[in-house]
Amino acid sequence: LDEAASKVRMKTYTMPENIKLLENEVEEIRKEKNKAIAEQDFEKAAKLRDTEIDKKNYLAEKQAEWRNENIKTNSTIEVDVINDKIIIKNSV
Repeated sequence: LDEAASKVRMKTYTMPENIKLLENEVEEIRKEKNKAIAEQDFEKAAKLRDTEIDKKNYLAEKQAEWRNENIKTNSTIEVDVINDKIIIKNSV
């Protein structure tokens, strides 16, 4: 039962690739914005700031959706997962 719970927990704690990509996009925009500020291209920096805010908001939505889904998933261990672990233990 512990192994089945661990398998479910590992699945739910691994951040989805789309969220990782969004985080990377936000970081790249932030770097580009800071570069524009350093070069005193304030118009470009302002546009990038707005883009960064929009991306951060979208990222926060996706992270919240993922967390909410994990709460549902994390509390349920499928019977098949438990059966797989029992079969593996008994066949050893």
